[in-house]
Amino acid sequence: MNDDITLRQGDDEMQEATAKIFSGFWWRTSGLTLAITGLSLLVLMQVPSEQTRFAGQVLGWWILVWAVLPPIVHALKKQWDWRYGLPLQLCDITAFFTGWALVSENQLIHEIALYWGMTGALHALLTPQFTQGTQFFFLIEFYVSHTGLILGPMFLTYARSMELRPWSWLEAGGWLFICGIVVGLINWRHQCNYMFLCRPPTAKNPFIIGQWPWYLIAFAVVMFLHFWVFYLIFR
Repeated sequence: MNDDITLRQGDDEMQEATAKIFSGFWWRTSGLTLAITGLSLLVLMQVPSEQTRFAGQVLGWWILVWAVLPPIVHALKKQWDWRYGLPLQLCDITAFFTGWALVSENQLIHEIALYWGMTGALHALLTPQFTQGTQFFFLIEFYVSHTGLILGPMFLTYARSMELRPWSWLEAGGWLFICGIVVGLINWRHQCNYMFLCRPPTAKNPFIIGQWPWYLIAFAVVMFLHFWVFYLIFR
């Protein structure tokens, strides 16, 4: 497995570990994650309609528990650090929205979870970067949490018949900009790089264009394009 994970020379492993695209490890982990997600959705779709509300709430709490586990584990192992100890990466934040959406079935929260989660999980699985580290637990957590980001919105869409409102993709983008401002202030205060707002990811992604701030502009354009495509798919 070590040959399939790249560490950026001279940087902290916790910040710079990435999976080599199309390596054996990449195929096994990302492929298995997508397969488990699909099978889990098929199983959940077999739940009787009168019990899907409860099933969604259970799934939501399961996602929320996984969302808070990494900081707790870091603290227990006395490895907590401002640079990676807060659940402020995009997919970490989205996990809270996904759990919240499943528990509450709030329309706006569902839309945010779907657009953010589908976009974030897609690129996280295609170009994995392990910001929490490469220890066994954190690798498992990475793939389990991203399973939830895909499974939760799809469950609400297909099992709970929650549709997307017109222009919801634009509203979700606006909320993401607000979230980015808040996280950016935290980055500035504590010299962090949450949501990759200060430095681009080291993962090889074709949408990472240039250095700061140009790659952020490319991110914004690609983000809205992804949101619009997901709107067309799930409306």
